[in-house]
Amino acid sequence: MGEIVKPPLMPSQSQAPARPAGFLTLPRELRQKILLLSLDEASKDDVMFNMLLRRLSDIIPNLSSTPRRPRPPISAPHIMTWASALHSVDPSVCEDLPFVIEKCLSRFESLAAGIGPSRAPTFRWLKLLALMDLPYKYVLLHGMVKGWKKIRMAIGYEA
Repeated sequence: MGEIVKPPLMPSQSQAPARPAGFLTLPRELRQKILLLSLDEASKDDVMFNMLLRRLSDIIPNLSSTPRRPRPPISAPHIMTWASALHSVDPSVCEDLPFVIEKCLSRFESLAAGIGPSRAPTFRWLKLLALMDLPYKYVLLHGMVKGWKKIRMAIGYEA
């Protein structure tokens, strides 16, 4: 009965609610941290992928009479797929990717060192493919096989 009801307050111009922050409006450091965290799952998948490839290369020669083949080089297809998807989101995300990919591949290389340390440096060229438009131009101009050969020659990767 004796309840006092306060009238609703009208926000003044200084108290007006701010527009909610979106991903692209965040500071660069936060965006890069979020992008790096988004690559964690892909990195774990690539470590497992390489571990399974190594096991497979150990098992197959034992089942056949062929001489032992060299182990496959370490690769990061999941990281590269996710990086390519991120590359197509927005130009400001493209600007953040070089730092993010470098950090992700450095972490992945340290994890991959436990899988096969002698093979870890062989996939460093992949980061160039995620960050440059040049590979896509090579592939479009020269076709898939010839384009990849030209890219590998250009960056000094010998298979």
